[in-house]
Amino acid sequence: MLSSNSIFKNEIEQYLEDESELQGIIPYHSYTILEVWEIGMIEGEDKIGMLKMRAPEKGEWTGAWSKSDPAWDNIHPEIAEVLEIAAWKECDDRSFFISWDDYLKRFQWTNKCFCIHPSPAP
Repeated sequence: MLSSNSIFKNEIEQYLEDESELQGIIPYHSYTILEVWEIGMIEGEDKIGMLKMRAPEKGEWTGAWSKSDPAWDNIHPEIAEVLEIAAWKECDDRSFFISWDDYLKRFQWTNKCFCIHPSPAP
């Protein structure tokens, strides 16, 4: 999990050669990383690195592991419960999951900002 005092900002700096590879991601928009997970599959020992992200105003991921992707049927039920996948599929908060591999193919920049909260006055 990410620390609660950090914000990660991500951008696509340029269009990919084949714009269809963007699959809903919009260049020059900032996306926020909300959570980072390793997800276990039902069959085999393979785990997939996943990021839960939020789109700005638009530009939600439509590729693998998007809300309509049937691949969600192949993860361990316990993981689906922890990630609250059923509720996530129903909400419209612009959040999405993307695999680590797909993330690396599409985002050129990741910046980490630390949030400093001043101490309350005595």
